[in-house]
Amino acid sequence: MYTYYRKYLCLFILLITAYQVHAQKNTLYKIQNQLDTLLNIVPLEKLYLQLDKSDYLLGDTIWYKAYVMDGTFSTPSQLSGILYIELSDNQGNIVKRARQMLFAGSIYGDFYLDPTTLAPGQFTLRAYTRWLQNFGKEYIFEQHITISGDFRQEWTVDLAPHTIDDSSGRHAIHMQMKLRNINTKPFQTKPVVVKIQEKGKNLFREKIVVDTSGILSLHFNLPKKQNLYRAEVMLFEEDILKAQFALSEGMPEKQYDVQFLPESGHWLANASNTLGIKAIDSQGKGVAARGIILNSANERIATFSTKHKGMGRVYLPPLPVDHYRARVDFADGHQHVYELPPPIVNGVILQHGATSSNRDSIHLKMVSSEEFLSQNGSQLLIGQVRGIMCYAAVVKTINTTFQSSIPRAYFPEGIIHFSLTASDGSILAERMVYNSKPKRPITAIIQTHRPTYNLRDSVALSVSVKDSSGKGVVGNFSMAITDNSQYKINKWNQNIWSSYYLGTELRGAIEDPGYYFSKKEEVAEALDNLLLTQGWVRYDQTLLEKKASFAYAPEPSFKISGTVRNAFGKAIEKSHLVLLSTGKVNLVVDTLTDENGRFVFEDFPPFDTVGFVIQARNKRGKSFNIGIDLDTDAAPPKWSPSEVAEPSHSWFVNLDTNLQQRIIDQRAYQRNLRTLLHQADPNTIMLEEVTITEKKIIKGSKNLNGPGEADQLLGEEDMVTAGSKSLLSVLEEKIKGFRVGFYPRRNGRPEFMVNDKKARLIFDGIDLEFFYDPETAVSQNDHLLFMKSYLEHYAGEDVLGVEIMYNPKYNSAYNTRFLSAQELMNISPVIGTDPVYIEITTRGGSGPFMRKTPGVVHFRPMPFSWPKEFYRPRYTTDNKQLAIEDLRSTIHWQPMMITDEDGKATISFYTSDRPGTYTIRMEGVDNDGNLITTQQELTIDDKTAKK
Repeated sequence: MYTYYRKYLCLFILLITAYQVHAQKNTLYKIQNQLDTLLNIVPLEKLYLQLDKSDYLLGDTIWYKAYVMDGTFSTPSQLSGILYIELSDNQGNIVKRARQMLFAGSIYGDFYLDPTTLAPGQFTLRAYTRWLQNFGKEYIFEQHITISGDFRQEWTVDLAPHTIDDSSGRHAIHMQMKLRNINTKPFQTKPVVVKIQEKGKNLFREKIVVDTSGILSLHFNLPKKQNLYRAEVMLFEEDILKAQFALSEGMPEKQYDVQFLPESGHWLANASNTLGIKAIDSQGKGVAARGIILNSANERIATFSTKHKGMGRVYLPPLPVDHYRARVDFADGHQHVYELPPPIVNGVILQHGATSSNRDSIHLKMVSSEEFLSQNGSQLLIGQVRGIMCYAAVVKTINTTFQSSIPRAYFPEGIIHFSLTASDGSILAERMVYNSKPKRPITAIIQTHRPTYNLRDSVALSVSVKDSSGKGVVGNFSMAITDNSQYKINKWNQNIWSSYYLGTELRGAIEDPGYYFSKKEEVAEALDNLLLTQGWVRYDQTLLEKKASFAYAPEPSFKISGTVRNAFGKAIEKSHLVLLSTGKVNLVVDTLTDENGRFVFEDFPPFDTVGFVIQARNKRGKSFNIGIDLDTDAAPPKWSPSEVAEPSHSWFVNLDTNLQQRIIDQRAYQRNLRTLLHQADPNTIMLEEVTITEKKIIKGSKNLNGPGEADQLLGEEDMVTAGSKSLLSVLEEKIKGFRVGFYPRRNGRPEFMVNDKKARLIFDGIDLEFFYDPETAVSQNDHLLFMKSYLEHYAGEDVLGVEIMYNPKYNSAYNTRFLSAQELMNISPVIGTDPVYIEITTRGGSGPFMRKTPGVVHFRPMPFSWPKEFYRPRYTTDNKQLAIEDLRSTIHWQPMMITDEDGKATISFYTSDRPGTYTIRMEGVDNDGNLITTQQELTIDDKTAKK
């Protein structure tokens, strides 16, 4: 690969002075060696997911195609063979997760958005490899997705901005809204109860009769100390909750932030400077702003205004050291004052002319202070792209200002990271510049086999991908075709090109990344503003030092590994291990541990559900005093609160007509799909699906109510999946409300509890309390530690199941069996003083005496997900007259489109029952790592084939 890119990625050493400086040359070679070592030892990957859409309705399916590429050359990654994909809500809870095998750096899959288990909101789709987990959030693919619609929602709310008067020491709020039926039927006159609540506490309540206009107007007061952002509006009709949304949704935006970012990391006193500007609202979205720069004497220094997505720049004339601030005005009339970072007196800055008319060269200017010039000799100017050094120059100046023009041909497509370094390699100033090539390396032509198409018509698309010389190329591509009448494409959305060359190189989310690759005249400056405000050093040499502490090795394939130890924790060499599968796949393999007691089982066939039993023996073939420590399987990363999706706007508040029609069509489509797939009556009203299954029970359970009769049950599947994880950890993760608390609440001792009730542990029908002697207690923590020792002794794989008896329906039988007469007199289910019983059924079945089987572990890894075929109807002469209306929003999804040696491929599908236009979006990469993204439209005539 390095040879292939030699024409771009070669080292240009330009000596600006007449003398070679030996120290700088040595520093240059040192930096080059560091970068080369970094690429070899800490190679990076880049990840991109093409989705069929960027926002969804409940009942939709998210269809995705994943591309895992080399971080420097964009060819399919040779490093990772397994990919993890997650969908999490705005609380950080993972609602969907998949593990998939990669084939030549790509795979496709889907997440069904089940309306019976998911709620509308803002979600985050993430994809990563184990290797990428070492580098932090910025290296992981992430896309925020809005999921709207709810089959149970009947009302929409047109909400006007609230009027809030705080002058009288209270919040005097005027709220006005219009209620509508989501199905567009006329609104009926009816009484509506409006409640303003915070965590179930009523702050305001009023009953209003709303006529057919749906207009509802409210005036109410709230205490000044009330946090309005925590309050909710609830609308009831005949005690039925019809709509609920945050009070803040109608509040005017007051929370803004503006950052002023010096061009090369700092700004220099007594020199001309440029500061990048980024203005955002409380949701982190860019907003328009304008303002003035003032000095300490309140004199105007400069003016500015933001441009695309709240980003811009301000030019400062040479200024002395002083206290500077910006007075900023926003579009809604609010005004705020922000402090500017202080200037430095002695140093150097690196500047770039973003709007230069010379498109063949990059113009850089180095400006230094007189003191810096007198104290320093020559410096190194280095330009690197994705970790490859493409340019280096030794710079020795005699003036405080020096300008350089560097040919763009020296660099490939992408962000160039220029750095000015001292002779010891320390960075003095940095600047990022985007290098755009006039032509893309490959292009795609999509042609239809006929000029026009009707409803329910068969369409064939011929795809031809060629390089700049017109030769066909072999590549791996994906295509999504969507109905514009139901889903409006944002042409500036992220695509594989903007993701690889821009998104993966910058910190933070980029709004409308596709905009920066459009042909608009103002794009060059807008892109440079983006680099001024969100640029960062991705290829950091300090990664070489951090590699020793990396938690995850590259994962080319699935493996099971661990260490065999004796009772004293010493690793056992040449221990013989046998692995047996317990699922549908029959597998028996064996291996020996190395000198460190380590073992690895690998080269597994892909599996969806399977468990394993691993048995170890010592050199004498015995399992006495021997244990197995398995390496952890792919646990999902834990995201901090700042890394989860922002709380979303309620989809039914100020619902636009296009989305409303999509929701109406979605309901009809889901009903029609059920009719097609399950022969259901198309006139049946769609309700929440209720699946009746056989009651789950635990084999060998001593449950006094009968097996399975409990408030919550953790079955064998849950326990085997937990593997060697302690039973205590399983209970903490799986039982809602399980915690350590104080019981009784006042002057109590720490105890395990479930919500407000003290937990009592029963092992195979035997009460653990029988073995506790309070007379021997040495502290108030003694009882808790006693119970904890048992829960930590057992692993999940040692247990067949756990049943939780919380409510009187289930715990009363246990009260009668295990509590003394005095204890029975002192409990009350009303005030929550009765215990919650946790019945634990062990594999040994002999109560809290079981010892683990020596040398044996049970392991059930996260299963692999298999790609599903996109459902598409096939209309023939016989079924074109079906009365069921076809209202698909995603008309076709072709995730794996491989072009032949001539660069050709053919795609076929059927149109739906909606006339209008379809948008075709194609993305992918050829075998040489050249990326492509293209988009065009297809028109469908209103000539139905139905008779």
